[in-house]
Amino acid sequence: MTFPCRLPMLTMLLCVASVMPSSTVAAPFSANQVRIVVGFSAGGAVDVVARIIAARLSDKLGTSVIVDDKPGFSGNLGAQLVAKAAPDGATLLMAPVTSYAVTEAMMGSQATGFSLESDLVAIGAVGEVPLILAVHPSVPVNTLAEYIALAKSKPMAMNFASSGNGSTEHVVAEMFQQRAGVVMLHVPYKGGAPAINDLMGGQVQSMFATIPNVIQNVKAGRVKAIAITTAQRHPALPQVPTVAESGLPGFEVSSVYVLMAPAATPAPVLQRLNDGLVAALKEPETAQKIAALGITPTITSVAEARARTLSVVARWKEVVRASNMKPE
Repeated sequence: MTFPCRLPMLTMLLCVASVMPSSTVAAPFSANQVRIVVGFSAGGAVDVVARIIAARLSDKLGTSVIVDDKPGFSGNLGAQLVAKAAPDGATLLMAPVTSYAVTEAMMGSQATGFSLESDLVAIGAVGEVPLILAVHPSVPVNTLAEYIALAKSKPMAMNFASSGNGSTEHVVAEMFQQRAGVVMLHVPYKGGAPAINDLMGGQVQSMFATIPNVIQNVKAGRVKAIAITTAQRHPALPQVPTVAESGLPGFEVSSVYVLMAPAATPAPVLQRLNDGLVAALKEPETAQKIAALGITPTITSVAEARARTLSVVARWKEVVRASNMKPE
């Protein structure tokens, strides 16, 4: 006689359970904080973008989101840390995937300590980042043709900085040397910020710098912008010609920033993080802050971000193979 009474109770419990949030989704954001790891020094482009995103994700996820800089080994130390972290959504990576893809293509995943394809998974793209060939004001050139002529006149006397061996800045400069027929000295740093500081100080002569690292210094006249690596001139620096229009047609390169997580992170957690990221990027103030750095904000789904990442990996594998680039 008691069995019929249990049916309403069971139905009620099932209904309550159906509206309760999944513990898998809720758990990462009920913790005290989410950490976005940056594999480069504080003050560089990746760090600045990560801090803009972290500030808004804190609100979107309802928990503290901090940025943790772990510079070294061309950003790979930070990526290794995230690849080995618990896949619970609490440890993320702000990844310049172009730089990571190039390093992995040159060295192999055993040397870098992680694979973009198997050890990390994309949450969502953040932005597309052009590079600018910048020189110290003391270098007597104002155009790409003059820069090439000077480099050809003094092989290995002209030097260029980068944020590390195998970084996007390094590889773009190597590609440029091959296309322009010049030989220059590479001076690697542990991030874009210290490299730019030495460029402004005249310790190095030039650099293919990501636009967030150099745009304010160009506007202030602390460095000279010679050319930009995008197909079209950039609206933030419309006076700077493209590399292609300056004499090297087809030379187009940009860096792509993607927020990533450990590979085994559950799909519901990735989706919750993507929802927060997309909501942040859709805010006019957030988009304006990123655009002010010279970065084009990019909104993607989890699937689109993964496809974009794999496309970048495939492209740079082919570039490195075709050019026979080797790590220094």
